Amino acid sequence: MMNKQLKILIASGGTGGHVIPAYSLASYLIKNKNFVELVTDIRGLKFLENYKELNLTINNSSTIFKSNIFKIPFALLVIIGSFIKSFLILKKLKPNIVFGMG
Repeated sequence: MMNKQLKILIASGGTGGHVIPAYSLASYLIKNKNFVELVTDIRGLKFLENYKELNLTINNSSTIFKSNIFKIPFALLVIIGSFIKSFLILKKLKPNIVFGMG
Protein backbone atom coordinates (compact mmCIF):
# COMPACT_ATOMS: atom_id res chain seq x y z
CA MET A 1 0.00 0.00 0.00
CA MET A 2 1.40 3.40 -0.99
CA ASN A 3 1.44 6.25 1.49
CA LYS A 4 0.00 9.42 0.04
CA GLN A 5 1.96 12.52 0.97
CA LEU A 6 -0.27 14.89 2.89
CA LYS A 7 -0.02 18.67 2.73
CA ILE A 8 -0.23 19.90 6.30
CA LEU A 9 -0.41 23.47 7.57
CA ILE A 10 0.57 24.23 11.15
CA ALA A 11 -0.40 27.69 12.36
CA SER A 12 1.38 28.75 15.54
CA GLY A 13 1.35 31.71 17.84
CA GLY A 14 4.66 33.47 18.39
CA THR A 15 5.62 32.38 21.89
CA GLY A 16 7.82 29.43 22.77
CA GLY A 17 4.87 27.60 24.33
CA HIS A 18 3.21 27.55 20.91
CA VAL A 19 6.20 27.33 18.57
CA ILE A 20 8.12 24.50 20.25
CA PRO A 21 5.16 22.04 20.15
CA ALA A 22 4.43 23.15 16.57
CA TYR A 23 8.05 22.42 15.62
CA SER A 24 7.92 19.01 17.32
CA LEU A 25 4.76 18.10 15.42
CA ALA A 26 6.22 19.40 12.14
CA SER A 27 9.41 17.36 12.63
CA TYR A 28 7.42 14.19 13.23
CA LEU A 29 5.23 14.78 10.19
CA ILE A 30 8.21 15.59 7.94
CA LYS A 31 9.98 12.39 9.04
CA ASN A 32 6.87 10.51 7.94
CA LYS A 33 7.19 11.94 4.42
CA ASN A 34 4.52 14.67 4.61
CA PHE A 35 4.79 18.19 3.27
CA VAL A 36 4.52 20.63 6.18
CA GLU A 37 4.18 24.42 6.09
CA LEU A 38 4.60 26.17 9.44
CA VAL A 39 3.08 29.64 9.79
CA THR A 40 3.96 31.90 12.71
CA ASP A 41 4.57 35.58 13.36
CA ILE A 42 7.89 37.40 13.64
CA ARG A 43 8.15 36.55 17.36
CA GLY A 44 8.09 32.83 16.56
CA LEU A 45 10.91 33.16 14.06
CA LYS A 46 13.50 33.53 16.82
CA PHE A 47 12.66 29.99 18.00
CA LEU A 48 12.93 28.55 14.47
CA GLU A 49 15.85 30.32 12.80
CA ASN A 50 18.18 27.31 13.22
CA TYR A 51 15.76 24.85 11.59
CA LYS A 52 16.39 25.19 7.86
CA GLU A 53 14.42 22.03 6.94
CA LEU A 54 11.13 23.79 7.69
CA ASN A 55 8.90 25.43 5.12
CA LEU A 56 8.25 28.57 7.14
CA THR A 57 5.90 31.47 6.46
CA ILE A 58 5.73 34.62 8.55
CA ASN A 59 2.28 36.19 8.96
CA ASN A 60 2.22 39.03 11.46
CA SER A 61 -0.88 40.29 13.13
CA SER A 62 -1.77 42.83 15.76
CA THR A 63 -4.24 43.53 18.52
CA ILE A 64 -6.48 46.52 19.02
CA PHE A 65 -6.89 45.96 22.74
CA LYS A 66 -3.39 46.94 23.87
CA SER A 67 -2.94 49.79 21.42
CA ASN A 68 -3.42 53.36 22.34
CA ILE A 69 -6.35 55.03 20.63
CA PHE A 70 -4.16 56.60 17.93
CA LYS A 71 -2.70 53.22 16.88
CA ILE A 72 -6.04 51.43 16.50
CA PRO A 73 -6.53 52.29 12.78
CA PHE A 74 -3.04 50.96 11.96
CA ALA A 75 -3.68 47.81 14.04
CA LEU A 76 -6.92 47.22 12.14
CA LEU A 77 -5.08 47.48 8.82
CA VAL A 78 -2.48 44.96 10.00
CA ILE A 79 -5.24 42.56 11.10
CA ILE A 80 -7.03 42.86 7.75
CA GLY A 81 -3.73 42.30 5.89
CA SER A 82 -2.99 39.26 8.03
CA PHE A 83 -6.45 37.84 7.33
CA ILE A 84 -5.97 38.28 3.57
CA LYS A 85 -2.49 36.70 3.70
CA SER A 86 -3.93 33.75 5.68
CA PHE A 87 -6.59 33.23 3.03
CA LEU A 88 -3.97 33.35 0.26
CA ILE A 89 -1.76 30.83 2.08
CA LEU A 90 -4.71 28.43 2.38
CA LYS A 91 -5.68 28.94 -1.24
CA LYS A 92 -2.14 28.34 -2.52
CA LEU A 93 -1.29 25.36 -0.30
CA LYS A 94 -4.71 23.66 -0.26
CA PRO A 95 -3.77 21.63 2.83
CA ASN A 96 -5.31 18.27 3.69
CA ILE A 97 -4.98 19.02 7.41
CA VAL A 98 -4.63 22.25 9.42
CA PHE A 99 -3.32 22.31 12.99
CA GLY A 100 -3.69 25.43 15.15
CA MET A 101 -1.20 25.90 17.98
CA GLY A 102 -2.36 28.97 19.87
